[in-house]
Amino acid sequence: MITGGTTYHIQVGGFHYSSGDSSGILRLSVTPPGLQYFALASPVRLLDTRAGATVGCDLPAAPLAAGDPARVEPGRNTCGIPLAARTLIGNGTVAVGGPTTPGCAGAVGYITLYPSDAPARPTVANVNYTAGAIVNTAYTVGLGAAGAFKIYASTCTEFIVDVSGYFAP
Repeated sequence: MITGGTTYHIQVGGFHYSSGDSSGILRLSVTPPGLQYFALASPVRLLDTRAGATVGCDLPAAPLAAGDPARVEPGRNTCGIPLAARTLIGNGTVAVGGPTTPGCAGAVGYITLYPSDAPARPTVANVNYTAGAIVNTAYTVGLGAAGAFKIYASTCTEFIVDVSGYFAP
């Protein structure tokens, strides 16, 4: 809850506006009191589901399964993300269907990122995609008490997660 008299830092995570469409989407994230933003010296590839990927902290070499939330541990210390991190900031890339996603039929879908200990999956998406699309998006995701988050994909898809910074006390 945002309260009066408290200073909040707001980061614009992304803005999408289609020509001729007056319904742009503006995503904002609010920095909770007591946390500060820290930028990584260079972005870290946290997850890459593509077969043959060689750079990243987590390389499962298999696409995200439809409807089965994947738990991601942010590679504390091995990937340069400190134990004190409470929220991650970065970019994600989705690839749906075609030669980049063998075994996945291209389909319309969405991806939601959320803390691993959330009582339920949020009803909003971080990114929506269509069959055959490659879509980039910015994200902000809180980490659960154990320092992890979940990725829910509504359809089988490849997903890359890069981290550019974090919030910590």
